[in-house]
Amino acid sequence: MTQEKKLKCTDCGGDLKLTVGFDGCDWNSVKGEGSGFGFAIHLDCANCPRCYPIGRLKDEFAFCEYIEKLRPYGV
Repeated sequence: MTQEKKLKCTDCGGDLKLTVGFDGCDWNSVKGEGSGFGFAIHLDCANCPRCYPIGRLKDEFAFCEYIEKLRPYGV
């Protein structure tokens, strides 16, 4: 039997779940307003309100990064 490994929140240690949702804010992508990258991808903590942004989607095959000021990670 294999042990399931999950990503953990750096604040509280809770399990993270992948969330994709439409917010229409394509201007938050490096491609800019009108690009169609209206879906936000992020990891949400199950225990605390912490959210880790990953990027933006236009469709299931088109990924784009957030604009630099919204990235929680180093460039």
